[in-house]
Amino acid sequence: CVFFSFGQTRFVLRAQTEPNGIQKIKELPNQDMITLVKYKGNQTNHGIYVLGKLSKDFKMIWDNDLLVNRTENIVNWEVQENEVNVFTTEYFTEDNISVLTRNTYGFEKGNFLKKDTVFIREIAPWKKEFGKSKIYQTFDNAIASVSPPTYLTPLEYQNKVVFSPDSKKTFIYHYIFSEKVLYAMGTVYNEKFQKIGEGKIPIDLNFMSYPMIINNRGDVILSKVTKSGKVALIQYDLKTKQNKYISLVSSNSTRDNLKLHLLNDDEGYLGTLTKKNGQLTGITCAKFSFKEEKIIDKVFHLLDVEFQNEVRKAQKEKHIKEDHNLYNFRLVNFSVDKQEN
Repeated sequence: CVFFSFGQTRFVLRAQTEPNGIQKIKELPNQDMITLVKYKGNQTNHGIYVLGKLSKDFKMIWDNDLLVNRTENIVNWEVQENEVNVFTTEYFTEDNISVLTRNTYGFEKGNFLKKDTVFIREIAPWKKEFGKSKIYQTFDNAIASVSPPTYLTPLEYQNKVVFSPDSKKTFIYHYIFSEKVLYAMGTVYNEKFQKIGEGKIPIDLNFMSYPMIINNRGDVILSKVTKSGKVALIQYDLKTKQNKYISLVSSNSTRDNLKLHLLNDDEGYLGTLTKKNGQLTGITCAKFSFKEEKIIDKVFHLLDVEFQNEVRKAQKEKHIKEDHNLYNFRLVNFSVDKQEN
């Protein structure tokens, strides 16, 4: 894992060494913490997660068990409206069914409140088409594609759950691979978990789609890229079906690992790796505005020989086999503070 800064913008690069897990700790405004930890695996029987609340001095305030079935995995979780909502996907490959469930716990005492089935959907056979768009393959999905179905949720059965920055909106979506053209079906919920928008989200031909996010207003933000390095950012309102489009034109390098950081409902930053002949060459950071529908500013940071030497030094210190060609790195995250540093 390599950290570096470009001006005051901080970046993190990490070699692919293990599947991505869900976030384990959420810090509260008073510095208390809500934690979700796997206590027992579910390869042979029920799995057990422990949901708990810790004080800022790490004293347990409450804890409660969450049992999951053998083919059930946690998708995401969040503290909302004085409740803790934990979403799980359970899949049945013999019946071609995926089930999304919401488990709700009380925020103050951690008591179990209810379990709701959000939806049950049938999985149709995968359809291959020339030029059909793709989704970005995360490391855990790469493992899921070649692993036994009880290890990780198979790609077609996965449901995505993301939350707005203020945690008041929930966006749930899944990709449809069974049609000629790739698209996603999505639904936006308010803080009372009432539907405020739903519909089909198209992915244009020859694009690679990255994970979607949602702003506090409830707009879906879609990011995607072509093989030639053209990046498209789309702000989509599932209620009105209106959208705004921003493009970062192609270059002589490909772009990879798109990451978004929102400043507000209409502005944010895009971070992306640039590669040439498959090798990492640098990082692009661009500020965008959906209000103006354009890229406001863009900076490219070249990964020169000095930086490559720093990477190899860090790999050696961590006893990681050196990757002299810089093929296997990805942009994990970057942060921008309130002053946009």
